[in-house]
Amino acid sequence: MVEIDDLKNDLVDSCSLLNSRDDQILNDVQLDNCREALLGNSNNKDEVELKIFDEDRDTKIKEYYSYLKLLLVFIESKRSDADRKQIMNFVVTIKEQLDETLINRHKNKESSQYNTLLDYYTKIDNNRIKDKDKQLSINTLSEVERIELNKLVNSSYNVRLIILINFIIIFVIILIIYIKF
Repeated sequence: MVEIDDLKNDLVDSCSLLNSRDDQILNDVQLDNCREALLGNSNNKDEVELKIFDEDRDTKIKEYYSYLKLLLVFIESKRSDADRKQIMNFVVTIKEQLDETLINRHKNKESSQYNTLLDYYTKIDNNRIKDKDKQLSINTLSEVERIELNKLVNSSYNVRLIILINFIIIFVIILIIYIKF
């Protein structure tokens, strides 16, 4: 049986992975919120179980195991195959009823938790898409800025060249006028 602490640690590791990826699905604030929500201030396993399951699992499991042991002893005490089959059919019926009861008890809660989780994943995906769009926009703006800077540098070079050519022409004209007169 998986311990709650192991599950919490796995979920915290998942949050850290989502934060450390290149596209960084979770930002640092979301990572801190994830860690705080999962780890919280309470390290007491019983308090956490009561908070999550509304009951102490260890006592329930011990109770079920004691029932199963008593049932196995009872089945072994019966000698005929017909009695054993009848008891096994009864156990299967009880198991099915217990499964149905547990499913009905937790169906609404798990359904709402699933919908909440789905909503969070949708928000995470939307944030990731927005971040990608922003990064693309930043890259595009950087490219536009680079092109404009190149144009400015080229135009500056052209202006200098034109001024130099004008000076040469003026110098040649002055030289021609000076030589003629």
